[in-house]
Amino acid sequence: MDHELIVKKTRKWIEEFVIQYDICPFALLPYRQEKIYFQCDDAPNYESALFSFAMYIRKLSFELGDFSNAFLIFPNWDEGFSSFLDLTEYCYFILQDMNLSDRFQLVCFHPSFYYEGESSDAVTSLTNQSPFPMIHILQVEEVSKAIHAHPNPSGIAEENKNHLQKLEQEKIKAIRKLLIQE
Repeated sequence: MDHELIVKKTRKWIEEFVIQYDICPFALLPYRQEKIYFQCDDAPNYESALFSFAMYIRKLSFELGDFSNAFLIFPNWDEGFSSFLDLTEYCYFILQDMNLSDRFQLVCFHPSFYYEGESSDAVTSLTNQSPFPMIHILQVEEVSKAIHAHPNPSGIAEENKNHLQKLEQEKIKAIRKLLIQE
């Protein structure tokens, strides 16, 4: 699939789900300011994906200007959600090896994401389901500022869970349609 189309679909998911349903109360401002970077990578497996991650982190750290956060999207990842979760953990190790774990933090998104003890069909799993496997790279300092400015940061996850569980089936179907790779 064309990388431009993948980014377009990812942006649509951010607009029509993450922002519209206030899944991340910190997403709107950097999105409107166009301070979110998107990078697609065709890596289908660990070795190539880890190399791509290290190169992208290096680029974010040293070459790119003012950005809020970034997505590294792996549309060809074919090893499933559990393996992608492992990949995200290995990427944390790369951050540590590069002495950047105090600068960046990572969030895993995947079309089949599910929380432990739940299925990927659970409506609460939608919070981390995305159209493609992707690693969200956040700047620790910016996250810290946003959390301190939010009236109830520890309640965000519970609010999302409650909000999603109250949605009508038609809205849930529309959200799930955003996750379908066409």
